[in-house]
Amino acid sequence: NPLLVTSRSPLSGVSPSLAGAIASALNVPLQIVEYEHPDLICAAAEDWKSLSSGEINDPLEKPWDISLIAVDPDRASAIDFTAPYCEIQATCMVPTSSAISDFSDIDREGVQLSTKGGGAYDLWIDRNWKKLTPIKSVTLDDCYRRYADDKLDALAGLRPKLMEDLTNDPGQHRLLE
Repeated sequence: NPLLVTSRSPLSGVSPSLAGAIASALNVPLQIVEYEHPDLICAAAEDWKSLSSGEINDPLEKPWDISLIAVDPDRASAIDFTAPYCEIQATCMVPTSSAISDFSDIDREGVQLSTKGGGAYDLWIDRNWKKLTPIKSVTLDDCYRRYADDKLDALAGLRPKLMEDLTNDPGQHRLLE
């Protein structure tokens, strides 16, 4: 998440700082294992969990000990979660001229919603909004391009990123509150 990892060289941001603080408090060395997408973190956890059916896996073969990933019930089958360490609001962007005025207008037949597949808000959308048509992309920038280029009805995303996206085409889009 670019809001939590602000630089990769050198690695910095809220998540790397928190990981360092946890390692320091536990008096253990920090080894950061980077993943390109939360789905890959979950897949690594699932793979490790299923290496042996019913047997205890070697803890030294774990892909990671602690992961800083959004809490979601769909991920809880392989990951034990603590209380969240931060909250990042998600919302939707719509064209300024859109008749969509609130979230209840999104989950309707025929509404096409651009979203980044596998993100915590995308998992929430899959569980809670059943009537719309999700249009999933791999990256946040691809989501915006699909929304804008294909003239989709709405774009779901993290509020800070969507606020940045508003500057791509000033006055043409608005965020739902």
